[in-house]
Amino acid sequence: MNKAIIISFLLVSNLIIGQNSMVGDGFGGRLWYTPTNYGVASYSAYTICSDSIPNQLYTWGSNSKGTLGFGPTLTGSNVPIPIPNMNNIKYYSGGYFMGAIKNDNTGWAWGLSVPTTPVQVLTDAYFVDASSKTISFVKNDGTVWSIGENINGQLGDATIINAPLLPVQMQGITNAVRVSNNRLATIILLSDSTLMAVGLAPYSGIPSVPQTSVPLPITGIPKIIDIQSNAAKTIALSDSGFVYTWGAAPPFGNSIPEIITGLNNIVAISACDDGLHFMALDENKNCFVWGLNTGQTGVSTSMTMITNPVLIETNVVDIMAGESFSYLVKSDGSLWASGQSWGSSSLGMSIWLNLTDTLRPYWSQLDLNQVPNACEVVVSIKSDQINTPILKVYPNPTSSHITIEGLIKPYNLTIYNSLGQLLYKENDVLENTKRLDISGYSKGLIFIRIESDGEFFTHKILKK
Repeated sequence: MNKAIIISFLLVSNLIIGQNSMVGDGFGGRLWYTPTNYGVASYSAYTICSDSIPNQLYTWGSNSKGTLGFGPTLTGSNVPIPIPNMNNIKYYSGGYFMGAIKNDNTGWAWGLSVPTTPVQVLTDAYFVDASSKTISFVKNDGTVWSIGENINGQLGDATIINAPLLPVQMQGITNAVRVSNNRLATIILLSDSTLMAVGLAPYSGIPSVPQTSVPLPITGIPKIIDIQSNAAKTIALSDSGFVYTWGAAPPFGNSIPEIITGLNNIVAISACDDGLHFMALDENKNCFVWGLNTGQTGVSTSMTMITNPVLIETNVVDIMAGESFSYLVKSDGSLWASGQSWGSSSLGMSIWLNLTDTLRPYWSQLDLNQVPNACEVVVSIKSDQINTPILKVYPNPTSSHITIEGLIKPYNLTIYNSLGQLLYKENDVLENTKRLDISGYSKGLIFIRIESDGEFFTHKILKK
């Protein structure tokens, strides 16, 4: 199987989830942006596959913080390996901790200062952000629950008592949609697009209060749709495509939110705690980087601190900032990396997959076809951002057969269920009209994906 790419143009409005962000509920990204199934933590990387086990989470890279989920004896892995019991995953996040949410909405944690194999810590989870010191979950009822260090009150439960494994509830928050943890503060995005924070200033963005263990509002900022934090700073994406930042150095400290000059029409942002750099993606698929640079930005290491955002790559559709390295995905579905592993490939700690493990302070393409267990890159573009040809797929709903008309030959045809499991695949089809028997498929939504002449389209069918 070619592991390079599956591209779909989504005709549905359900939540679209990946590591870098979660979109589909009005938050997490703008315009056409949707996350892929690849993601990173500080020193390790992840992807979700559905070839055999539904939504199985795979990992590779360094296990120095226990983020691979295999316990303390494994040093790392140079190729993707399935994390035990981490199937049916719909969202995950990583730093030195890892957090994941399953399709049944259970929340799971592993990594530094918690068990290094996944353990369930709560139910009814909606969103999770894992960092270097804490993991925070947003529940479906809008409350926030966290695990980890609390010496600066960053868990928001009106104490400074650590919560090593049992999540504690943040006070006064009942309408959260996202949460982002930097090293010493927690930022909360509410359903009305306003922000609150707990923890230590200037990390919190509330300079008038040196430290708070209960949430307080961040002022002087417009409507926000996404937040991302590295170790020292937080960035916030506005609904109009501008980016605001606050926190400690590097590259400079500012205790109140300030707009980042040179960034506009941004559709997605990315960061990781304990990293010290940021990535941003604009509506024209241009990728910008700034912050600490030891190779992870793709800029020459002669520039160790990038003060202002630098355009580094074009034709980019997804961005993933780690700590010592970063990934990005281009429009053709290719996966690229920059930076370095945290440890030796001889100990199974490389993030480079098919490439020799070394420092690369420039973007290098990874060939997933040469990597055992590598998942296809799934790139999804919202249908309202593209012009689809006149294709007819009928009847809908149906219990037995479907007919596809208006195809441009040759084309590739794939069918997936709502869990992302591959049901049917046929390449280089020459028929202008295709009739398929789907009577053996389970009831529910199925997705017909068509690739023709470099363009990709998806149609949704209800199987009765």
